[in-house]
Amino acid sequence: MAIELLHVAAERPGPEVELLRLRGRLSGPGASKRLLEAAAATPAGVRLLILDMNGVEYMDGAGVGALAQLCCMARATKRRLVLTAMNSRVRGILSAADMLPMLEEAATPAAAMAR
Repeated sequence: MAIELLHVAAERPGPEVELLRLRGRLSGPGASKRLLEAAAATPAGVRLLILDMNGVEYMDGAGVGALAQLCCMARATKRRLVLTAMNSRVRGILSAADMLPMLEEAATPAAAMAR
């Protein structure tokens, strides 16, 4: 069985919004690096960074660490970071790591933009 690597696709649904659609496994240092690089490439005028987690099949401690780093990056750049469409497995991992209180969630990217 092939391990699905993390794929990150960036979209600009609005002038101050960056949407990163994640697909695959948010695990290991390679996936974490890929996610952090995509977030760091976000243009300066972006005020809302949305992570669409709908395609994330699995996440490990490295993935949790990457999300913690993204929270810090978002705060340092005065951006909102919103995670959308998390499946129960990913949500459970974030809950066990006590990360949910640090994260803003929305059901869909559209719901995140409407806030």
